[in-house]
Amino acid sequence: MADKVLSVVETDHSGLLVALGARHTNIRAANASNGFSGVVSHLVAIEDLSALVDLTPYICKSLALPEAEQQVEVSQLVELFPLLQQLLESPYEDYIVAALMISSEIVQRWKPELLAMTKESKSAQLQRTVSMQDTYHALQNVYHIAEKLSRRADGRCTKQAKELVLHLSDIFPNV
Repeated sequence: MADKVLSVVETDHSGLLVALGARHTNIRAANASNGFSGVVSHLVAIEDLSALVDLTPYICKSLALPEAEQQVEVSQLVELFPLLQQLLESPYEDYIVAALMISSEIVQRWKPELLAMTKESKSAQLQRTVSMQDTYHALQNVYHIAEKLSRRADGRCTKQAKELVLHLSDIFPNV
């Protein structure tokens, strides 16, 4: 009986099985990478948005760790922003929510540095790392998108967008 069911699933859903198999392989490869930086490097290399969505809990958990336990550098996240932008522009709510969740964790993790950049003069900002400047500018774009998303009808996406806008409004008060 079980063989018959598997046979039907294989024939009727072969495309889905191939897609799920590829996602599983990508997740296993990312998890086998060397920590957070290996996962980010793998995600950037494969440019698979579904793998990024699948690994969102791991990314958020890594960003939420106390600073002493973190092995996350802001330069690693700069590589993720183009993928986050693609997720935010996706028609799939799960993809948008994943991007908003990751962005929210980034803001919470580096909020003091981002707030300092808001209050600094242009010359002082130039002395900051390029990675932090890139993060600041990428988060400005995320802020604009999150504002639009927060005005949607209620849902998971709207709730997550409103939370992110609240965090980002301190950093970008005049935007």
